[in-house]
Amino acid sequence: MASLSCDELKAVLIHELAHLSGNHSQFDRWIYLLRQTLADTVKHMQQVNEGHPSIFITPFVKWYIPFFNAYSFVLARIDEYDADKCALKLAGSETYAVSLIKMQLTSEFALHTFWPNLYQQVEHKPQPPADAYTKLLTALFQPNNFHESYKFLKQALARKTNNIDTHPCLNERLKILGITSVSQELLSRCFVLQENAAEVLLGKQALQEFTLDLDKVWKQQIESSWRQRYAVVQEVLQEIKILEEKETQDNLSLEDIWKLANWSLEVNKEELAMQRLHQLLIMDSDNVSVHYLLGQILLKQDNLDGVQHLETALSQDVSLTNRCLQILYELFWQRSEVEKSNYYRDRLDAFNEQLSKAKKERSVVSHQDTFCQHGLEKTEIRKIRTLISQCPQVKKAFLVQKVMNHFSNISFFVLGIVRHSSFLRLESSDADLELTTILKKKLQIQHNWEIIVVANGNSKVIKKMQQIKQSLIYYK
Repeated sequence: MASLSCDELKAVLIHELAHLSGNHSQFDRWIYLLRQTLADTVKHMQQVNEGHPSIFITPFVKWYIPFFNAYSFVLARIDEYDADKCALKLAGSETYAVSLIKMQLTSEFALHTFWPNLYQQVEHKPQPPADAYTKLLTALFQPNNFHESYKFLKQALARKTNNIDTHPCLNERLKILGITSVSQELLSRCFVLQENAAEVLLGKQALQEFTLDLDKVWKQQIESSWRQRYAVVQEVLQEIKILEEKETQDNLSLEDIWKLANWSLEVNKEELAMQRLHQLLIMDSDNVSVHYLLGQILLKQDNLDGVQHLETALSQDVSLTNRCLQILYELFWQRSEVEKSNYYRDRLDAFNEQLSKAKKERSVVSHQDTFCQHGLEKTEIRKIRTLISQCPQVKKAFLVQKVMNHFSNISFFVLGIVRHSSFLRLESSDADLELTTILKKKLQIQHNWEIIVVANGNSKVIKKMQQIKQSLIYYK
């Protein structure tokens, strides 16, 4: 209300009232009720069956719920368009367009400017401010920062409609209103608030009382976590002070400088963090973590030098590839640089496809695979041998690498175990699985390892592993 005029608020209320009237709204309530009923039913069935869904309901759940969610999402999106049309008809295209833009700018301002600046006070104030919402209203009543608002608007107009939010993107909603481009006249109405509906409709005194109540409630809700955060910040500042004093007497280690960089970020001192990160790059130009962190900071500051840092990080550490490409795709998408955003989207799609193939390739080990020497140091082998010796069921152990077609630079180890078996006693059919579980726990097996346990050495996989030099690492 404080960021809109009375006519603009009227347009917003028309949109919301449209959701509460007409047949489509009755159908919506039935849809959402059914959604909750299905969730409750599945939860109840799982509890009744001790965490295992019923064999009768599982096929239905797997088929119907994705089908139902997809169709209900489409219906919800249609409802948004219908509500927009009602607001257009009764309030007019320009008034409703201004209300949409203003709400977007207000939310962006609150999310990215006002609240972050307010929360930064925790660095030097042990108690939260007692007038948070009073300050927010004051900020909204002031003339908007044109440069910042225009940046927020440009980003909002560049966003595309996705399948997460049922609301269409701002650009698409404006097109429904017949506005294909935001004119200077329309912009002037968005950036200047000549009347605010909160004061007009509530009255200044009631608005002030209401705001003071919000101030009080917010302070009570945030007080505990604020004090905890203040204590953490003071500890970080003390650690920074200790290292800075140490620096005046002696050169800091790479680890110390890395700590200073991260702690500086912890207390919102980006410039100091960047100085430390650049210092680290001089000492260790191939440090992947530094490139990754520095790239994100630079891009946050609209400095495109960050692109190269993220490119360097993903080229050296495949585990960062997905995240780096996602950041770069979203960056150029928000900047409306279609060609570059498509370039990173294509790279992201290609990487995920390769990742899917790699996961499938590493999910199965058979005698048809190609193996090579494990390549581990003797100290590592001794440690593995010692842990294996603690399992009396193990007779032989072979260790090799599986030759990979996808991400071949990332090793995939295969540990083949021949266990003792007795013809004189009845063994559990799960003996192989039980030994596998014990070994994984003892060896703290990572995702790039696979353990195969067999009852004798005649397994085709074990026979193939035996052919690799130095594969036998344990024999009892």
